[in-house]
Amino acid sequence: FEQKKAPVPSELIVSHLNLPTDFTDKILNHLTKSGIILKTLDPAVGFAPATLAENITLADIHDAVAEASFAKPSDQSAILTQLSAERRQKLSQYTIRTAIGN
Repeated sequence: FEQKKAPVPSELIVSHLNLPTDFTDKILNHLTKSGIILKTLDPAVGFAPATLAENITLADIHDAVAEASFAKPSDQSAILTQLSAERRQKLSQYTIRTAIGN
């Protein structure tokens, strides 16, 4: 998208990632609600980053995808809570820009 290409239609995301349409739509909706991506309607429906790649951390994406989870643990043990916090801390150190290497 940063190269001035059109927003990506969900069908292309589904086929490229080989994911079920319903699941992909759910993830895209959560990424949109969280402000990570934007959904365009005109001239065609598609998705694009809401901000520059260096402003989106992997923790942001993790949180949005976790929110879309089909199964959420109702009660985590202290160790699982600690591990989850440590994982999120590590992910917050990286952005989309650093992950894709551009």
